[in-house]
Amino acid sequence: MLHRCVAVVCLLAVFGQAQKPTDASPKDLARKEAALVEAERTLADSTSALRASYDAIEIAVARARAASGAAWITDLARVTESSCTSAREVAGKVGSKERLVQLMRQSVLPAVERIEDADLKLLLPWLRRRVEGLAGAPPLDVGAWTPQAFAGLVLAAPLGDVKFHDLWNNELSPVLPAAESYRKAAAARDAAAWDVSVAKDPLIVHQKGAPPGFAKVPAGKYVAIGNAGFATNGPRAGRKPATVAADVWIALRETTHAEYYAWWKTLDETARRKHVPTDENKQPVWKAGDDKGDPMPSDDQGRHPVTGVLLGSAFAFAASQGARLPTEAEWCAAAGGKDGRAYPWGNDWVEGRCRSADGGAAGPAIVGGYPEGRGPFGHFDLAGNAAEWMATYESGKDIVPAKIDDANAVVRGGSWLFTKNDVGTGWAWYRRALFEQRSDIGFRLAMDVPKAAPR
Repeated sequence: MLHRCVAVVCLLAVFGQAQKPTDASPKDLARKEAALVEAERTLADSTSALRASYDAIEIAVARARAASGAAWITDLARVTESSCTSAREVAGKVGSKERLVQLMRQSVLPAVERIEDADLKLLLPWLRRRVEGLAGAPPLDVGAWTPQAFAGLVLAAPLGDVKFHDLWNNELSPVLPAAESYRKAAAARDAAAWDVSVAKDPLIVHQKGAPPGFAKVPAGKYVAIGNAGFATNGPRAGRKPATVAADVWIALRETTHAEYYAWWKTLDETARRKHVPTDENKQPVWKAGDDKGDPMPSDDQGRHPVTGVLLGSAFAFAASQGARLPTEAEWCAAAGGKDGRAYPWGNDWVEGRCRSADGGAAGPAIVGGYPEGRGPFGHFDLAGNAAEWMATYESGKDIVPAKIDDANAVVRGGSWLFTKNDVGTGWAWYRRALFEQRSDIGFRLAMDVPKAAPR
């Protein structure tokens, strides 16, 4: 495992400047693809075995229930009869609880291994777990147990009226060997598939452990560049330190019209009017209509970055998703990496790696449409397409969503309206945090990475 991790780190270092993921060597990729084929074969075998186990136990439980559990109770009562007799003798004596625990572990557990009923034997791993649980906390009325009463207590779950799939999920699956083999095979298949994916595209390593659609930007020292745009005069000019205090997950793509609309249509009428995307003339940017005549994005528009939203609307949507907006430092880290590159893909302009005016763009593109222009951690459209709201004021202070001041907020990344000089990682602008809605400004989400529980 260690040599694979080192290999990935080396690959990332190689790709750091060029930012064009290159496939692994044919030999290495072939080896990993062969491992994936083998893992998938093992998973298929484990799935078949699991299905056979499920079917056999379902039939066995149905037979036992049809007979009110008579055969199972008789068999378990037979092998535990002497243990139940000893339990009645111990009960009521000083220190009986500790002695009962010892008795059940030393006498009842071995006795369970002697059951003979073929159907009941299918549940033997579960029986062991069940008796171990009772041994740790024996019921207070153990002194009154008969072997039949003890057997009925042990077998209450499979002989009850709970639906079999619930019995399987809650009681049997966690302990049966076939289920454990399946879980191990599935984990091995996922690991092998991940190895192949990383070999083909090293940048996805940053998605490991992140929620779907996000990639991790690690904590550390980065650079905020200010070399183009209204906000890059005076103290913002040049290269400034930018610190990301804690690991952060940042969305790989800008939020789309479709995603925003799915939230917007759940709002009441007053909130809809407040949060509807508009252009600079306060006209809704959604021209299509639903069956009630309310505005909605077209199918094609739905795949493009949502623009024309207030900063407060972006915050409200983010909160509904359990997320927030990135700070300027976090965005600069995602866009420029540790080396503070001029563009997400490197220091040199390359035509066709982002949506900009250089290519004659008349509007934004589908999010993620320029994979060659990804940033150092695999994020799309950090240059061009839609400019993006930051959760940072012109002053450098973080913006508190619940109380947005009438001050300037930072916008980064440039949009399709700008040329190559204004879509790099150094482009920044100020926009009024409370009031501005512009047809080329959108946003992407960020999420705090949960801190690991102390060991």
